Amino acid sequence: MPAIIRPEKWQERPRGTLILDQGHWAFGAIVHAFCPGQALVDLKTGIAPTKVDTPEIVGTPEGPAISSVGSIYRYYEFADSPQNSNSRMMVVARWSGTGATNEGPASKRVVGGQGWNLAGSFNALLGANYPAFGFFDGSGWRTASGTEDIRSAGLVTLAGGYDGNVITLSAKGRTYTTAFSGSIPDVAVSVKIGGDGGDVVSGGTTSLFYLIDGNRLRSSTGAVEELAKAPWQVFRKQAKILYFPSAGGGATIAGDSGTYALTGSDVSLKAGRKLAADSGSYSLSGTDAAFKRGYALVASSGTYTVSGTAVSLKAGRKLAADSGSYTLTGTDATLTYAPAGGYNLTAESGSYSLTGTAATLKVSRKLSADSGAYSLTGTTATLAKGVRMAAASGSYTLTGSNVSFARTYVLTAESGSYTLTGTSAGLTWSGAPVVVDDEPIKRIYPAGGARIDREIKELLAKQDEQIRSARLAREDEEIICIMALMAA
Repeated sequence: MPAIIRPEKWQERPRGTLILDQGHWAFGAIVHAFCPGQALVDLKTGIAPTKVDTPEIVGTPEGPAISSVGSIYRYYEFADSPQNSNSRMMVVARWSGTGATNEGPASKRVVGGQGWNLAGSFNALLGANYPAFGFFDGSGWRTASGTEDIRSAGLVTLAGGYDGNVITLSAKGRTYTTAFSGSIPDVAVSVKIGGDGGDVVSGGTTSLFYLIDGNRLRSSTGAVEELAKAPWQVFRKQAKILYFPSAGGGATIAGDSGTYALTGSDVSLKAGRKLAADSGSYSLSGTDAAFKRGYALVASSGTYTVSGTAVSLKAGRKLAADSGSYTLTGTDATLTYAPAGGYNLTAESGSYSLTGTAATLKVSRKLSADSGAYSLTGTTATLAKGVRMAAASGSYTLTGSNVSFARTYVLTAESGSYTLTGTSAGLTWSGAPVVVDDEPIKRIYPAGGARIDREIKELLAKQDEQIRSARLAREDEEIICIMALMAA
């Protein structure tokens, strides 16, 4: 168990048969694990890999390892599904590659196509035999690569990781990173262990491999460096089971379930009271726990149970909201002095003054001047004496400015009419009215004609002239009398 193995020992392969340590922080996210020094099975799934061509098992200082010497397509492969995304992951391997070119311990991609590759020597991409970890999208590589040749360093640990933003490679104690945000399609159907890389000259060996799904355990540069420094920490030695003979040929010990009993008496209250539930507070004191080593812990979901009895009302009532009213009380205000006879209060007129500034029009407009009317009031003046006064002619002056019309219009002058009203003048002759009877004339001139009309007109004209002469004579007499009175 990790608790009893010193961290420095994790850099070495534990003795004996290995199994995955279920107590390790990365166990739940490990997809595949392969240790060639023992049975050729996937230590996570228990399924044996498929051999392609004739990869060899050769000895190394750490035990047996897979060798791809002599061919570019000698490897073991584990069937894998697209759910193990290429976008977020970590992969760890122990590799030795003296003389190898374009070869590495692990990959998951179509040869020459999309996928990922952990290479110990990648001359075709880098132009030198440097390690690299990266993704290929069909047209180009996104990689984090080393800057030194590690083929002659013996067994080295290669670890690569991608968290969605940074590609990380850790090789021979050094870490390299490249920023990249994207996703590489997962088109390959298997993970390949060994020489699926390209032009292998001498080939390399793989003595350890495991793959971690970054969707289950967050990948990070720190986690990649930790696994590169101690690649064996996810394994532990399988414990041996001891068997003891018995007379009956063995004994079976049954593990029975247990029970517990809760004893005592229920607490009864002497009286039922409603208690107000006030909020409280508490303080947590102490010192934060510090970890000696930083590991990523998987946070599992938990549950909790709220126990007790729901509060119920003793009776359900509906409260009606009635309308309300108000009353204005007091005594009406009366005048202070009110004798029996009372007083009449005279309402005098007042005045007010209008102050301010005359309003000015924002725009000048021509207004049409309509005609108005006025009424002349008063009493007609009477003269003490009736004296005829000569009416002298006068004059008046009209001042002002001529009105100019904005437009010239032609007004149609319509014809009018007037009516002459009054009483016909009666003729007076010798103090008695003269009645002209035309019956004798008609009898004398039964045929009528123009002669009769002319004689009538001449008679009437003569009468009018006589009346006018008499009137003028009377007016001359009245004027003489008035002048005499004025002289007197």
